[in-house]
Amino acid sequence: MTWYDIDGRPDFDIVIRGRTIRMECKNVRSGESPKSYQGDFRVEIQKTRNQLTGGPARGYRVDEFEVLAACLFNQAGTWNYVFVEASRLARRAAFPDYLVIMQPVPPRPRGVWKGTLAEVLNELSNGATG
Repeated sequence: MTWYDIDGRPDFDIVIRGRTIRMECKNVRSGESPKSYQGDFRVEIQKTRNQLTGGPARGYRVDEFEVLAACLFNQAGTWNYVFVEASRLARRAAFPDYLVIMQPVPPRPRGVWKGTLAEVLNELSNGATG
């Protein structure tokens, strides 16, 4: 695993059996989540350094990383994460190649959200998607 602190690239490259899997890490938002999130937290996945261009370029395309790691600390007070394949995140109606900026995140593993990175990496390496 290689960590990067460089604008314009995902936070980590993970190499498994010769395949590089890119992972982006984000913190869930602090404060109260809107009622529309029905008890889930939310994570903002947009690029803060693309403020001048705005529009869809400020957001992430679905193919810019394979895994999103969401840190729950801002809501749960513990350094726990949940993980999801980027292809399973909500996409924008007007720009389907781009991810919705605010994504719901469950407070514990549920559905497509996994409790360990290994679970998501196993899905990706086995080709399980959908």
